[in-house]
Amino acid sequence: MTTHNPELIKNAQSSTDALATLVNIYFSGIERLTTLNLNAARDVLKEGAASSASLLNSKDAIDLQKFPNVLNSSTVELMSDYFRNIQKIAADTQQEVTSLMTSCFSELSKGATGGAGWTTGSDLLT
Repeated sequence: MTTHNPELIKNAQSSTDALATLVNIYFSGIERLTTLNLNAARDVLKEGAASSASLLNSKDAIDLQKFPNVLNSSTVELMSDYFRNIQKIAADTQQEVTSLMTSCFSELSKGATGGAGWTTGSDLLT
C-alpha cells in the first residue's frame, strides 16, 4: 500500500498554484502589450491618413514644404508614449513575478525540513 506524504502533497499544490499565478501574470502582460500595439497601429494609420490627405490636397506635388514632416511633434509624442507604456508593462510584470517568487521561496523555506532534503526554497532550483 502506498502512503502519501502530506508535506509533499502540500508542496506540490503550492507549486501548482504558483505556476498558475505566474501564467496569469504573463498572459495579463501579453494582453496589455497587445492592446497597446493595436492602439499604436490605429494611431499610426490615422496619422498616415491625415498626411496622405494633406499631400493629395496640395496643388504642387513637387513642393515638399507642403508635405507634413513625418516626425512632427504629435508623432514624436505618440512614439514616446508607446515606449513609456512598454516600459511600464515590463516593469509591472517583472514586479509581479518577483513578488510571486519571493513569496513562494519564502513559503518553501518556512516549510522545509531536513527530512525533505531542502534547507531553503531556493534549493529546489539546484
